This record gives sequence, structure tokens and C-alpha cells, in this order.
Amino acid sequence: MNKRLFVFIYLIFLVALGGGLLLHVQSLRAARGNQFLHDGDLVESVFIDSYETIFYNCRIGASIWDPYWDSPDLSLFNFGVFIDFTTRSQSAGPDSMEYWRMIRFRQDRGPNGEYLDSYTLTNIDWATLENQLRVNPGALWIVGNEPDRSVLQDDTYPAMYARIYHDVYQFIKDVDPTARVAVAGLVGFTPGREQYLDIVWDTYITRYGSPMQVDAWTIHPYVLWESGGGGAHVALGTDPGLAIPYDSNCAEPNAICYAEHDDIDLFVEQIVRMREWMWRHGQQNKPLLVTEWSILLPYRWSDGNLFYDENGDTFNPERVSEYMRLTQDYFRNSHNARIGYPADDYRLVQQWLWYPFTWDSVEANASFLVEPQLPYLSTAVGWAWQQYAHSWEPEVNLSVEANSTVVFSPTQEVELSVRLYNTGNVFSNDQVVLTFYSDAQLTQSFYTETLPPQPGCLWGKLVTVPWDRAWIPGAHPFWVKVSGGVESDFSDNVAQGWVLVDPEQIFLPLVVRGR
Repeated sequence: MNKRLFVFIYLIFLVALGGGLLLHVQSLRAARGNQFLHDGDLVESVFIDSYETIFYNCRIGASIWDPYWDSPDLSLFNFGVFIDFTTRSQSAGPDSMEYWRMIRFRQDRGPNGEYLDSYTLTNIDWATLENQLRVNPGALWIVGNEPDRSVLQDDTYPAMYARIYHDVYQFIKDVDPTARVAVAGLVGFTPGREQYLDIVWDTYITRYGSPMQVDAWTIHPYVLWESGGGGAHVALGTDPGLAIPYDSNCAEPNAICYAEHDDIDLFVEQIVRMREWMWRHGQQNKPLLVTEWSILLPYRWSDGNLFYDENGDTFNPERVSEYMRLTQDYFRNSHNARIGYPADDYRLVQQWLWYPFTWDSVEANASFLVEPQLPYLSTAVGWAWQQYAHSWEPEVNLSVEANSTVVFSPTQEVELSVRLYNTGNVFSNDQVVLTFYSDAQLTQSFYTETLPPQPGCLWGKLVTVPWDRAWIPGAHPFWVKVSGGVESDFSDNVAQGWVLVDPEQIFLPLVVRGR
């Protein structure tokens, strides 16, 4: 579709929908004490009284800082995870919300601003990191924030990022093998950002002789221009010719204008490009986490004047709320059997965090879910988030994946390994039991492992158990079944694996070049 026609139709749709939302808001006045702000006016909402599904939903979260934990409406947003772009020994949020920690750094600069072949951790030192790892086993650690962006964020060339990621990953895994480590989210995933990640990947292989070891990938799918001033800026170390320029003519197909900041097609294009990249690099079987997304352009400037896009429209609460709903619908419902995450029914995105809950800034003020001043009341966008969040139902869905084991002697000890998943959005409501069987009818059990209730969004917890028996050479199948109370789907609770004992081996002579 022609971009100008698409924008025109989309804006007509927003105006029609926005009017309905305003009428609905007005009809809710003076019925209960839950209040939020709409264009500076205090509005009452009764809809929240009917919420029966207030729970910590691990699929959704936000960027949250102190002191906004004191918002009286916090529990109504159903956040199950949060981020604050640093790392703390103890989470600032409720125990039921997962805290994703982040390690920040900068590539060192010389006296004339030149980039050096060294780096510095900026929010933690190695000794403190070791202590935090020991008291927070199994946590998710994100290595950096937007390293592709100069000055404003972690300001690191891609070749140096490969080195930093390697150092941090190895350090984390040496201290806590159960920890999960994720690659930093870039400012969008355009051709320029894809080149940045290609350089990271290739440099890592060249320097360390093997592909990057990654537990999760992250992305910030903002629709932004990269040259012409502001925006995402040209990704460090990449070809400036790949950068998408700004153009006030929104019909220009090779540029981005302000009005396209909430273009759904351009948003989706980045998610698909990222999953395509992961597929090409053997990373399909890893979760993709959106650690930032929202509208970054402001609704109002600091002086109170409105910000207008090229079409003369603002990023008003109705427009931002509709963008929030459409993008979440995409996260929830987009599956692709070729490039999606197999463990999550081939869904493209596993978890997503809105940026920000609130903060005292012009940037992203169109997206605030609560006001940044006391008493931190919900905004109209925050109220829309609450409505959407409560369209979910709590769900548990346990599944298991069995790995195969090779042993080269019948006397060798055998250890089975399986991956445990909970692709639901809440903790299982009972203990999780893994029962191992030697027959397909599941009548001959030989080992049982009992675990405490497992969280939702559990992307492959490794469980190992022994299998003691008299072995003979050959292939020996086993089956494992997971159970843990009420679930939405029991069809994926059994998996089969193999133990291969004393397989035939071919030994090739060592050939040294030049001899």
C-alpha cells in the first residue's frame, strides 16, 4: 500500500477509535476512587473494579525506577518482569516480579576522543559482580544497553562489543553456571543495525574460534531515522550508506518521518528481520526479548506546548494506546514455523517490556503509564494498558525436551539431561515432577526428580539425573514426563531421548600441514 494512503487511513481509524475511547472514559466518571490523569484532568475509572485477573504476568513488564514503586496503581498493571538498566544485589521490586539485571560499559576513549582498544565497566566492578552472581543464582544478565549508539548509551564499536560480551559471559558462567546471559538490544534492527550485529558475530568467531554462546537475544524495535540529526544515529562501526535518513516527506520510501514512528508495518519488519538473522545464525531455538518499546517522541514539550508530526497530529494518549494494543497483539499472536521459537509454539517474541513506566523527562512522555509526580496516578495510556493487561488469563503450560547422551564405554556413568519449559505466564500451582521411564507405555519408571513450582516464561531449565543400570552397546531409548498440576495443554508433557553406548568410532590420522 502507498505509505501516504496507509497513514491517511490509519489516522482516520485512530480519530474514530479515539473518540470512542474518550466517550468511554467520560462515562466512567465518579464511580470509584481509582483515578488517572487525561490531558491534565483528573478522571475516575470504575472498570478496574471488575478486574478479576490481577496477577504477575511474566510476558509483560516495563522499565521502572525508584521512587515509582510507590504508585498506588502498580499492582493493576500485571507486570511480571522489570528492568532498570543497571544491576542491584537485591531487586527493588516485589519478589513476584523478575528483575533483569544489566551490566553497563563504555569503550575507552583517548585524549582526542579516539576509541581505544580497551573498555571499562561503568555500573559495577568485577568483585561486586561476583558477589551479586552468588546471591542471585539463575538470574538473567543483559550485557549492555544500545552499544551501537555513540555517547548517549554504551558507545562501543562492534568488534569491541564481541570482546566485552565474551569476557562478561565467561565470568558470569564461571561463577554461576545456571545464570542466563543475553546480548544487548540495539536501537532498532535496520540494515545498519544488522551489519553491527554481523560484525559482532564474525569478530567473535575470528577471535575465539567458535560462535557466541547466548541464552537470549534482545531488541528495541523503535521506528527511527538514523541520519539527518537525532533519531537512532548511525550505528557505530557500520557503513553510513546503510543508515535510514530523516525526511519530512512521509511518502519517501527510503526515509523515516516523525509520523512513521508508530508505523506498524515498519515495526513488524524489524521483528521479522531479527528473527531471520537469528535463524540464519543457528539461534532460532533461543528466546527473543523486547527490552524496550513504546513511543519515544513526546506528546508535550517541557513548556507544555504540543509536539506535532508532519501531518499536524500529536502523539496523544489515544494514538499511543492504540499503538500499544496493536503491538502487543502482534507479540501475543505472531507465530512462524520457519523462524519462530519452537519451544513457544513458534512465537516470534517471548517477553516484552514497555519503556518507561514513567520518569521525569520529555523523552517518551507520550508513553508514561503513570504521572512522574506524586501521587503517581495512572495516565490515560496507563489506564489503556491496565485494560489490555486484564484481557489475559493466568496460564501454566509445562513441557519437556529430552537430550540424547553418548557414552563410549558400558562402564561409564550415564547422566541424562532434559530441558524444562513453562510457556505459560505464571508459576505452576504445584510442585513439578519429572518422571523418567524405560518404556513408551510409561509403566517402568527408573527415576523421579521433584522440583518446586516453576515460573512462567521458563525457557529451557536444564535438569540432569543419573541412570544406573547394566549397559550393553547399542541405542537405549528413555522417556520423561513432566507434571505440575493444572495446565492449559498436556499434549507436550512427554519427550523421548536416547543413550548411545559404545557407538562405532572412526579414528582418522592426524595430518599436520607441511609434513
